[in-house]
Amino acid sequence: MIRASLKIMRITFKSLLFTFLNLTVFSVCIFSLLGYLGKYNYYFDLLSTFRIQYLYACLILFPVSIFLSVINKKNLWIVTTVIITVLLNIIDVYPYIIKSTKKATMDNDNISIMLANILTSNNKYRLVLDLINRESPDIVAIQEVDNIWTDQLSLLKKTYPYYFEHPRTDNFGLSVYSKLPLRNINLNHYSYART
Repeated sequence: MIRASLKIMRITFKSLLFTFLNLTVFSVCIFSLLGYLGKYNYYFDLLSTFRIQYLYACLILFPVSIFLSVINKKNLWIVTTVIITVLLNIIDVYPYIIKSTKKATMDNDNISIMLANILTSNNKYRLVLDLINRESPDIVAIQEVDNIWTDQLSLLKKTYPYYFEHPRTDNFGLSVYSKLPLRNINLNHYSYART
């Protein structure tokens, strides 16, 4: 009786371990792959921001997936899925992790930059404008702007004649105001969210 229950416990523990490992591998791979569907759904786009984490998780899970496939021949799909996920994430992450051979140079001694994430629903426009005027940076970048915020920030255009505004209704708008000339202004999307 005791041997039978120990055997059942071993089988149960083994099956629980395999189920947990399978679900972990499957979840990491699915979340990573769903991130590529960000142009169709906002929530999928949120998943695209964790590429480096997916890459590391898959690199850690790769030996686990090999272990699972050796023990259970039916689990060969896990190894294949992990390899595909690793390759897709390496393609996305590689340009950001290699070292650049270019060195930054500046003609001026100092440039001050202010970055403000203002939260679209925030309506304390005067506080933000007062802060910018008090600090008087050379360049101001403001995140989460919508049309209301760009209208309120239009007062900055007197002091900051060079600007770029890209308001959005979904907390992903961006405005840049500069005292220095801005050249070749481009907005690059590194995910597939609709703009």
